[in-house]
Amino acid sequence: MWVLVALASTVCYAGVSILDKYVLDRRLPSVVSFYAWVTINHTVYVSILLAVTGIPWGGPGDKLLVAFLSGLSLGAGFVCMFLGLKLEEASRAVALSQVYPIYVALLAVAFLGESLKPVQWVAILLIVFGAMQISLRGGSGSMLPRLSRGLPFLLVTGIGQGVGFFLVKHAMEGLPVWTALAFQQMGLLLAFGLFARPRAWRELAQVLRDRKFLLLMVSGESALPFTAIALTIWAVSLGPVSQVAALLATRPLAVFAGSSILSRERLGILEESLSPTSLALKGISIAMIVAGAATLGLY
Repeated sequence: MWVLVALASTVCYAGVSILDKYVLDRRLPSVVSFYAWVTINHTVYVSILLAVTGIPWGGPGDKLLVAFLSGLSLGAGFVCMFLGLKLEEASRAVALSQVYPIYVALLAVAFLGESLKPVQWVAILLIVFGAMQISLRGGSGSMLPRLSRGLPFLLVTGIGQGVGFFLVKHAMEGLPVWTALAFQQMGLLLAFGLFARPRAWRELAQVLRDRKFLLLMVSGESALPFTAIALTIWAVSLGPVSQVAALLATRPLAVFAGSSILSRERLGILEESLSPTSLALKGISIAMIVAGAATLGLY
């Protein structure tokens, strides 16, 4: 049962990533207007979580702070991820943003005294080589490859996610899961709120006058992410955490498949490169990243 739930969560996350790319490229006037929408989302999420769990007045202050900081770190990473997603193909951007298990593993070695097995070092090398390969693109009018435009932002995304997941793991040692999640979401809310300038709110209000687009945003950019999170938590409650994490690591493959289909000329929803060389390069690179991330999750 947990396998099906984890796979459903992966598909939902992939759908969110593809929809993010479509909205950023085709419907919203700027990335900051998307930050305004995310700010609204997380205000709702935090309100619901605090209404359910209550405000932990007597909770351990240090753990609550760590949970909040984990959200702030994740938020900074996601802010950069959406910038990278705006500049890059969805399949490349999502794959590059999934290198965070490296940072989690290295932080665990540095601060928790954990050690890495040889198979884990091999997994890290797989992720690194896969990320290096997918970050290169054929130069226009030149045989020399060039780096992906979104690479700097997506590398910061990995660092932000790695630090965020490392911190929340520490916070949950002294907090209930839902309380830690609530304070983590508060940190995310602050991170996006800092970038949601007045211009962003005006732009968002303008495009949301289209009722069809409003419905798309509510269903795809609010309900679908919440569904993915809920399915992840459900999968973790049903099965081994390491194996659930390994299945979730296959998200870039789902994004690669979905974005390639939606970029076909007959559909034209996205604009991914579909040349045989590009598809082969991305496919091999993503497989390396997924294999490395899944191995780190399992071992």
